[in-house]
Amino acid sequence: MPRKTIDLFLPGLLDRFIVGELTQPFVFGVLIFSMLLITGDVLFQIANLLIEGGVSLWTVTRLFLYKVPGVVVLTLPISCLMATLLGFGTLSMHGEINALRSLGVDFRRIVRPVFFASLGVAFLTLFLSETVVPLTDQAATNILQ
Repeated sequence: MPRKTIDLFLPGLLDRFIVGELTQPFVFGVLIFSMLLITGDVLFQIANLLIEGGVSLWTVTRLFLYKVPGVVVLTLPISCLMATLLGFGTLSMHGEINALRSLGVDFRRIVRPVFFASLGVAFLTLFLSETVVPLTDQAATNILQ
């Protein structure tokens, strides 16, 4: 197998470095955006259940956990975009993009790990929204009825 073909499938040091720069903003974005959406939507439903009375803490906890996958599916693409912007902004601010370009690294080579990581997030979002979210939404609807 030629060397170029092997390089496409094995992440190198540059790939791990760039993805590492994006990981922290991505996780932070998922957590923050999920908490904002959960606070805005789910907590009002839980408050209504508790005010109406007759609902156990276990039922409220189950409702909360059933609503989380639907919220995460909404926040994954937003977090991916935010991580890309913040990650490349940080790399640019520290002059690392200029250093890579001066070493002769092609821009497509710099963007490639971000593209594949974003593709992975897209497939994860598709998987969750097609398999997990319908099941958890149905379970949450059953609890609310």
